[in-house]
Amino acid sequence: MRLQGRQLRAGMAGDDIAALHEDLDRLGYVIPQSERGDQIFGVGTAAAVAQFQRAHGLWDTAVVDPHTAGMLDRAIEEASLPTVSVPVVDGSPAGGRAAPPAADREPARPAPGEEPTLLPVQEPTRAPTEEPTLVPAVGANGGHRPGRTATPAEPGRSTEPERTPPFQVAVCGPADCTDAERGYAYRVGQLLARDGAVVLCGGGAGVMAAVAAGTRSNGGLVLGILPGTDRDGASADLSAAVLTDLGEARNAVIVASADAVIVIGGSWGTLSELALAKRRGGIPVVSLGGWRVVDADGAPVPGIDHVDTPEAAVARALAARR
Repeated sequence: MRLQGRQLRAGMAGDDIAALHEDLDRLGYVIPQSERGDQIFGVGTAAAVAQFQRAHGLWDTAVVDPHTAGMLDRAIEEASLPTVSVPVVDGSPAGGRAAPPAADREPARPAPGEEPTLLPVQEPTRAPTEEPTLVPAVGANGGHRPGRTATPAEPGRSTEPERTPPFQVAVCGPADCTDAERGYAYRVGQLLARDGAVVLCGGGAGVMAAVAAGTRSNGGLVLGILPGTDRDGASADLSAAVLTDLGEARNAVIVASADAVIVIGGSWGTLSELALAKRRGGIPVVSLGGWRVVDADGAPVPGIDHVDTPEAAVARALAARR
């Protein structure tokens, strides 16, 4: 796999991803059929890449950099080579150079007419400080297959793999929404789950419930930040609910916890989340069929990406991650 300095990561699609799927499949890793058919780097592909990295002593970043690509090539090459045990005849490997005799005796020779004794080739011994760690890897049948040995850690270097924190996207919208806004939210949830993002929302009805349902339908994680002290009225599709007892002030918690904000539709609460996101700064703020804020002269306030489709909204929101 020739990357020429590039990286493959969640959210990408095309021929390079199709080649990655083929390589991982040859090594026994499971890729969801939906991702294979669309040639996309989704949640399943990221999980397979991370498993491969752990099994080969790499940090499980779930990103295919040139080093990981090189390890994939070597693993495929090794998997295609047959394992051969070379017998030793008269102290010499068959067809090879003579092995040195033992220090305290001459090598045994067969008597005339006697068949030679075949001795097994022994594996080289390892120093005690280089004892490898076997790492399990998940095979195509869902069980464990023998893991490869990880490279011994350098002195003073942590053996814990570096983990990439999840990318969190807040999806904000009114509880009383239109059918079009509900459809937008459901599709946004599906796309964010496909690309491995964690979804944050207000946890209630309308846009919030729709994005939760879309996220869960695609195997994603969605957290509801609720305004009260109980879960009454919370969406049944939430992966987890956070009870804040903050009322409308919970909007600030949602925005402060997000790496990007997508606003769908319009309500006063949604407008407050849009304003908080702009006030915070430094993160993508995307509006899908929602508020358009203008200045005193009627000119659009800069810094808000107005889009017309869920696909465009998710692409803009995840651009910061890529």
